[in-house]
Amino acid sequence: MSTETSKGKHPATKLPLQERVDYMTVVAAMAAADGELAATEVDSLRKACHDLGLGPREMGEVIAAAERPDEVHVKQVVARLRSSDLRFTLMTDLFFMAYADDKLVEAEKHKLGELADALSITKEQRLAIKKYVEAVRKAATAQGVSAEELKQLGGTVAASLGSAGIPIAAVAVLGVPGLSAAGITSGLAALGLGLGMASGIGVAVAIGVGSFFGIRWLYKKLVGA
Repeated sequence: MSTETSKGKHPATKLPLQERVDYMTVVAAMAAADGELAATEVDSLRKACHDLGLGPREMGEVIAAAERPDEVHVKQVVARLRSSDLRFTLMTDLFFMAYADDKLVEAEKHKLGELADALSITKEQRLAIKKYVEAVRKAATAQGVSAEELKQLGGTVAASLGSAGIPIAAVAVLGVPGLSAAGITSGLAALGLGLGMASGIGVAVAIGVGSFFGIRWLYKKLVGA
């Protein structure tokens, strides 16, 4: 998880230290959702903690939370975030963590749905974020896919987020586990979803401008597609 983006840092870095730890314990709970804690997931959690400015002690708390999730604490943290746009960022991080071992099993799908409900994220919004995460992963590792196809995929993803009322700036960040910073950067660039253009769409989406097709038209104008 790299906090650096073309516009700044992962939104969670603005939180006080303990709240950053709390944020990461929710992500850690996702890592443990399938009953197994893979080495890739632990590695992703460690990198995420480091990039959010957590020290060894706080990192230990997060890893311990992955090994023994405290559901009561997770619910308390989620309740604090449900009225903030940071809930979309958290949901994105949760999806990336679920995919950290390159698979999404039923237990993880159930956990994602449970946390989405607790965060007051609708099914449409959850599916839009899922589509975004899958698109970034595809773009970051794509072989045999043309640049034009990836840009078209980016337009569809942007339109889907816009239609669901999700500011792209809330999800188009590098602060996600499961892929390297370089992979995320290249994935976003291939999709045309760098924050340089996303901020423009993010404003439009935030004020509710446009339908699905209207947002897609705006996206094409902004990226020159």
